[in-house]
Amino acid sequence: MYVKLKRIALVASIFGLIFLVLAMLYSGNLVRYTANIDSRPFNLGIVGLVETFEPAKLSTHEERLVASAMYEGLVKYDEREKTIKPLLAKSWKYSPDGKNLTLTLKNNIKFHNGKPLTAQDVKNSWEHNFSQTKEWNNISLFKYINGVNERLEGKSADISGIQVIDKNTIRVIFSQPNAAFISMLTNPMFWVYDMADQVEIKPGTGAFAFQEKKETESNIILIKNEKYHQNIPHLSAINIKSYTDILEAFGDYQNGKLDYLDKVPLAEIKNIKN
Repeated sequence: MYVKLKRIALVASIFGLIFLVLAMLYSGNLVRYTANIDSRPFNLGIVGLVETFEPAKLSTHEERLVASAMYEGLVKYDEREKTIKPLLAKSWKYSPDGKNLTLTLKNNIKFHNGKPLTAQDVKNSWEHNFSQTKEWNNISLFKYINGVNERLEGKSADISGIQVIDKNTIRVIFSQPNAAFISMLTNPMFWVYDMADQVEIKPGTGAFAFQEKKETESNIILIKNEKYHQNIPHLSAINIKSYTDILEAFGDYQNGKLDYLDKVPLAEIKNIKN
């Protein structure tokens, strides 16, 4: 009995030692990998082309994925809690009859170019998005806002129901109660950017800022927004490479050229699971 227990103890000690060594190796590799990610761009692969960053013109998953790192709306949808939460706005309130929605912006938000966000920027962005879209699904998001028909018919230069109350307050006036509008504000049509900046890719408020698009290499480079109003990203930059061939993309992922790939070949799913 004593010999048996001694043998069990010896085996347990060996397994414990192996486990400890593996844990140390894993921890060391993880630390090196994390440090490596902090000091180099995160290489992200997408299968599909990114032809626009404009919120009103986004038509593919790939375009939305890239643009969502650069631009934000006043509110966001929390997947875990299944509720609407503040983002650029710190609070909002409906009028008792449900026909007015007043939103108050956070006062510490800046665009990537350093300019402070104001309610006028919100109005300008929304109206520009409305003027740029051709999709009825996008247009319909605005249909209950006062003045939309006049804007569509060219009778007005702006949408009268989107009102700037002061630099941090914007009010939306509806033709009829619209309790769902606060949820609609999560749509890219209501993302905000600096319309006054004359650069082609307008500065947003998101966690990453546009730096460069290399047409010949199909690469887009986003850099960390050091003054982001929420948690500062751990990644210093994101190098986004777009592919037209999913097999080529998957090959680069397998060869360690990519940290993340948004799609994989269907034939490879079983192998990946294994």
